[in-house]
Amino acid sequence: TSVFLSTSRDHPIHMWDAFSGTLRATYRAYNHADEISAAYSLAFNPQGDKIYAGFYNMIHVFDTHRAGRDYSSHPTVRNKADRSGQRGIISCLCFAPDGSVYVAGSYAKTVAVYDGRKSGASHVFHGHAGGVTQVLVSPDARYVFSGARKDDHILCWDLRTSRELLARFRRTVDTNQRIGLDVDPSGRWLLTGTQHGHLLVYDLWNAPPEPHAVLEVAISADAVNGVCVHPYRALLATTSGQRKFALPDHLIDSDDVPDARENVLALWAVPAPVAAAQLPANHSSM
Repeated sequence: TSVFLSTSRDHPIHMWDAFSGTLRATYRAYNHADEISAAYSLAFNPQGDKIYAGFYNMIHVFDTHRAGRDYSSHPTVRNKADRSGQRGIISCLCFAPDGSVYVAGSYAKTVAVYDGRKSGASHVFHGHAGGVTQVLVSPDARYVFSGARKDDHILCWDLRTSRELLARFRRTVDTNQRIGLDVDPSGRWLLTGTQHGHLLVYDLWNAPPEPHAVLEVAISADAVNGVCVHPYRALLATTSGQRKFALPDHLIDSDDVPDARENVLALWAVPAPVAAAQLPANHSSM
């Protein structure tokens, strides 16, 4: 079956049927006052039998087949004085394809690697200028990519051996909005959006420590905030748009150009990612 998870402020975790849109199950976490605590991030493990949920200084693990308030708790710091763990809100989660480890990002600007069989982080990476909004493990489980808000670089970390920073991929992110990134199934192409409506493609097989994009295409009049490569077809999905606030009339100058508003989900045909200079001509929007 096909299901997806959702979380929102002051509400429990919901599992939804992707075909009918009906609610399949609800998972509840509680705080010290026995009040429902909302998760900040969610991820299924590769087997699909566990749900990992990020909270403040905590990761809760639910059994997919057991709805309700039964879960195990895994603190990301041992105590208030612990400086070796991962502090802050766990904002994003991602599993290695083989399920051996998972990676968590925090709004406290850190990325940590966890082994589900052990307590605590096996390694914590530092280097982002803002809170981490996405983490991604490469298809071969050798590298971790992370992006952050108000941070103009995607960082690439060695997951298996040296655990060092390997490369910094430049993009424009000057707000708190999450700007997505993805790696194609071959593990060669890194794709990301930018705050100014561009799609960037990097060649990971020929990447120096400060690489340049092999392709940069303007695909939107607004921020490109989501990028997803199809796992086995030559398709790419992107989303664009951002929240904008209307100014009072007395603050609007007659010469001001209105901000572009483009809340779009687009599907692109990309037979060869790097050769797709004609990308804007071959897509459908929803």
